[in-house]
Amino acid sequence: MNINVVAGARKQFAGKLKQRWGDLTSDDLKKIEGKRDEMVGLMQKKYGYTKQKAEKEIGQALAGYNDQLQGTAENMYDQVEQTMTKAEEEVKQALNHYNDRVQETVDHLRDNVEQKATQVDQSVIENRWLAIAGAFGLGFIVAAIVRTKNKLASNDVKQ
Repeated sequence: MNINVVAGARKQFAGKLKQRWGDLTSDDLKKIEGKRDEMVGLMQKKYGYTKQKAEKEIGQALAGYNDQLQGTAENMYDQVEQTMTKAEEEVKQALNHYNDRVQETVDHLRDNVEQKATQVDQSVIENRWLAIAGAFGLGFIVAAIVRTKNKLASNDVKQ
């Protein structure tokens, strides 16, 4: 339901006014543009009503219109509330779905990391001497880099 419903209710009310007072035209209703005092004057002119009678008649008509608008507003509120509740549920479902997918991905990655760690452990156990030589070589390279860095730093200090 949207603003078109309210506009439709307004047109229905205009139709009811024309039914209630047959001498009112669409042009008359457009001229008064919802101004109550102009409606009172129009009623006095077209029907010879006193000001009090015109105000009473218009008040009764407006009371019905207000009730109709209240019902329309309540209906719109209920529909908005239902739509929001449905949207909230859909968002929760989507979040749960994506949360499950993320958890599945994390679990899959954890399993892969554990498998690779196990493979590395087995490879090191099976190739101990190669692993020791690799570690020794890596240590030698790191030591050479540190030694070179220290020499460069001491040369910078001397200059």
